Amino acid sequence: DLQADIALRATSESVAANEALLNVKLGYDVRVVVWRNINDAKAAQRPRAATFDAQIVTLGSRVSADVLHIYEPRGQYEDVVRHEAAHIVTKVAGDGKIAQLPSWIDEGTAVYAQKDPGEYQPALDRAVQSDRLLRLRNMQSASNQPDQVEVFYGESWSVVKFMVDTYGKQKFAAVFKSVKDGSPMDDALQQNVGVDQ
Repeated sequence: DLQADIALRATSESVAANEALLNVKLGYDVRVVVWRNINDAKAAQRPRAATFDAQIVTLGSRVSADVLHIYEPRGQYEDVVRHEAAHIVTKVAGDGKIAQLPSWIDEGTAVYAQKDPGEYQPALDRAVQSDRLLRLRNMQSASNQPDQVEVFYGESWSVVKFMVDTYGKQKFAAVFKSVKDGSPMDDALQQNVGVDQ
């Protein structure tokens, strides 16, 4: 099946690229479940608020440490797979027993794994122009407000891209390692790049 081949290739490429970016190795296989369409996958998705689910379409998710679900194998399909596969690596690189990654760096790294940030770039541009950016400290978890979702992802991607471009991959990976080792995010940032959130 062509869609399965695309999913496996995109998963493999994303895992390898993010292992290199974050200086970690998974050490286990990843399983990818590709649904025929969003309607067939409804029962497998974690529901959120009814109004949120009515306005925001979820195309994929990291279900567990080694399982991805892809709900719509069309459109931006390959980038959805790359995004979700990146989450598997970010969790290994940054989530520890004491501290966990804030959502902005987790989602930003996942969007960074895509070939193209898609609709998140224009959403970010509109937020910049209208002075409606979100505060990084308020982005510890993903937004539950449908009108902020694309800005949240765009801003997260922009911050991650800035960090990698400005401080380099080694320091970016070191931020993840510091969080995994138990440092709060502000301490991890200060220790490795000299700024906080």
